[in-house]
Amino acid sequence: MTIKQQFFILIAIVTLAMMTQIGLNRYHSTALIQLEQDSVLLAQVETGMLLLRRNDKDFLMRKDLKYVEKFEKNHQVLLTRIQQLNDMLLASDIDNEHARKIGQILTEYADKFRALVSVQQEIGLHHKDGLYGSLRKAVHGVEKIVKEQQEYHLLSDMLMLRRNEKDFMLRDDLKYTEKYKKNITKFEQMLAVTSIPSDVRAEITKALSTYQKDFFCPCGRLQSQGAKPKRGATRRDALHCSSNG
Repeated sequence: MTIKQQFFILIAIVTLAMMTQIGLNRYHSTALIQLEQDSVLLAQVETGMLLLRRNDKDFLMRKDLKYVEKFEKNHQVLLTRIQQLNDMLLASDIDNEHARKIGQILTEYADKFRALVSVQQEIGLHHKDGLYGSLRKAVHGVEKIVKEQQEYHLLSDMLMLRRNEKDFMLRDDLKYTEKYKKNITKFEQMLAVTSIPSDVRAEITKALSTYQKDFFCPCGRLQSQGAKPKRGATRRDALHCSSNG
């Protein structure tokens, strides 16, 4: 083999090696870019979950439907990003089971949130709205009669009931129903030993019965949604689990 032939063979070997190296570099570069894109998308998904939880909490705290609109908008964006993540994982031949599971949990979370919003609208978004409005009228009926009788002990007990009522309206926490029940019993016991004429006592008892019914009606609607001392925990826990795999 001549030197010229050896030279061309050497050039061919070097060229092949360079092409192989370039190919490997491109492969690794593409893989790194893909991995970086996956990481960015995953971070966006996690941020989207936090936004949904924030919209959820804001609605529960402020009873403002604008947070429902924000929730729906962020939910759609998050669904799109999860689908993108799912597609990218499949393209990289990576198991996409976790991404698929996140999508399912997110859908369940959104459905529960929408159901809660529907119940809250029925209960009322403020003290003059929905069942809260009926409750307000009922309690004013009781207060009016008690004030006319100038029974200040009963008025004091009435104020405690109103406090339980407002705590419940503000926090949507069913523990206040137990306090309300105890104070209702106290009010009834005090009413029984007052000097109020029997016909007026009967009128107060009737008005109080309406007040109780209108108070426990919203409580019942919340319980139908699985409400507990920490309403919304089921939704948040589900979302938290999805973000922690």
